[in-house]
Amino acid sequence: MKTVLLVDDHFDSREAMATMLQRAGLRVVECNNGHQALSWLVDGGDLPDVIVLDLAMPVMSGRELLAVIRNYVRLARLPIIIVTGTTEALPAEPPIVAYLSKPVEPQTLIRSVREAMA
Repeated sequence: MKTVLLVDDHFDSREAMATMLQRAGLRVVECNNGHQALSWLVDGGDLPDVIVLDLAMPVMSGRELLAVIRNYVRLARLPIIIVTGTTEALPAEPPIVAYLSKPVEPQTLIRSVREAMA
């Protein structure tokens, strides 16, 4: 089963996206900030097939997590989908494969995740 690491500090958004992805037959690991996600990535064993990442979070933001991922050999090639409510943009460079605006449409999220895993 394919795994999605879902990182978002807003409980309602995270739960809605997790439900969408689970209904699409995907395993979802939920984290509520970048620090928790980094701990899971480093200590969790198997890596996810894709990361769905919010940018604005406390403790460690999505932007900070991206900087770490890009410099960590084991993680640098993981595809990342940015899902954010901000208008702030990041360059469309690997490992970022898509930008989605909140609230995200279920079909758009699922299609983006499947394309990232292909």
